[in-house]
Amino acid sequence: MSLMNKIIEKDSTLYIGSCDVNISIVADCKVFIYQYVVDKDVSISIQLNHSGAFVEYHYSHINYTDHVVRFSVLHNALSTVSTFYNHGVNVYNKKLEFLVEGTIFKDMNHSICNQENQIINIRDGKSKICPNLFIDCYDTVSSHSAYIGEFAKEKLFYLESRGFTRQAAYHLLLCGFLISNKIRDDFPDGKIFLEEISKI
Repeated sequence: MSLMNKIIEKDSTLYIGSCDVNISIVADCKVFIYQYVVDKDVSISIQLNHSGAFVEYHYSHINYTDHVVRFSVLHNALSTVSTFYNHGVNVYNKKLEFLVEGTIFKDMNHSICNQENQIINIRDGKSKICPNLFIDCYDTVSSHSAYIGEFAKEKLFYLESRGFTRQAAYHLLLCGFLISNKIRDDFPDGKIFLEEISKI
């Protein structure tokens, strides 16, 4: 597994494929990250090392075998903000596990740490989400959510009632769930990810 090891000091938008990630944000800047992974173990580590550092992370995973994804964000400075949107689709009767840790250290006041974690089981997948917040500071805002299940039958029924086949309806729901931003035309891993969605 390859590693993206990056120090960021200006506003950035990153598109990342199937690799481990270690990112340090060392300036008062906003960073938006979109990562698309197909069937791999992944480890993601984000350090917010400067006051005003902001990260919004959109993680999407298509799973066919047993995999664990580890997320860690460390608030090492005042007034830092992190928001993680972790979405997975577990296609077969396998295990997809999200281990998510957000840490705000003592005296890192005015910081915000939020997680939204969802895994959709297409069949009887053995999915697990462990959302953890380690907050050692009173003057902060933090939240987490975890959902494991299927697409709501009402959504499928609505799309089918508008003339979509069951397969086309599923494809639309998968795209909406996994693709949170338009994939750039020059991002090869994004094209591979879109092809995988069409196979589910």
